[in-house]
Amino acid sequence: MRARMPESPRWLLEHGKEDKALKAFRMLGLHAPEEQVRAEAALVRAENERVAAKTQWTRPVKRALVIVCVFFILQQITGINVAFYYGPHLLEPYFAGPGTSVVQSEIYGVFAAGILAVVNVVATYFAYLFIDSIGRRRLAISAYIGMAVFLLVGAYGASFMNGVPQLIVIMVGFSLFIACFAIGIGGTGWLLQGEVFPTAVRGRASGIGAAVDWLANYGLVLAFPILQVGIGLGWVMILFAVLCVVGVLFVYFFVPETKGRSVEEIVRLFDGVVNRKDPSQPSLSR
Repeated sequence: MRARMPESPRWLLEHGKEDKALKAFRMLGLHAPEEQVRAEAALVRAENERVAAKTQWTRPVKRALVIVCVFFILQQITGINVAFYYGPHLLEPYFAGPGTSVVQSEIYGVFAAGILAVVNVVATYFAYLFIDSIGRRRLAISAYIGMAVFLLVGAYGASFMNGVPQLIVIMVGFSLFIACFAIGIGGTGWLLQGEVFPTAVRGRASGIGAAVDWLANYGLVLAFPILQVGIGLGWVMILFAVLCVVGVLFVYFFVPETKGRSVEEIVRLFDGVVNRKDPSQPSLSR
């Protein structure tokens, strides 16, 4: 019996299958004039269009979601959480030496990681100070450039230096790398996530962005120990520096300037490629 049951007439009308809807009405013993069915189909289509407009999953919004997700991925895979998750493990060997016990070197490693955490907190203050005056786009590009430079400084120290000078160079490189991230990348992604989506879809779109961010973070946490054993810390830092350069290019070509704009204006900024002459204005290219 179930095999002979028709599809729901409402479902058929929603999918534009008016002739099948007429047959379904007849099979169900319902009298429905053809004109009435077609009029109902038109009403259903109009309602669907109204709902679609209300949810605002338009092309620019979908484009903005993709850009935010890629921004979050780059935010993570450029290595920021390596310093926080593996900081004591990474820094401990550089404190080891004659007259230093294993316990002491471990304590020094934790202390050094704590310094990096303090740098992150202090630098985040400057992010809030500059993000509206300088702008999200310029701040992010400058931050990625600084991150790449200081990763290369740290890689040089890890690969070609020894003793106290090596420790100093690595700590300076890590600290300034984290400072650049905190000022231009760390908060920028979360700010973009909160301002580029219309209210009707902001919760769902922001949830997707946050999930992508944490999945990328999870991937980094799994991949780093393998990379460190396989190619060494110096080369891993060089790899992160290359990804920072990718971040510069991505922001330059795909992230418009959203400061001082309403949600409606921001959505229009994503309706095409970035206007590189004035990134705060919509592009004429689609």
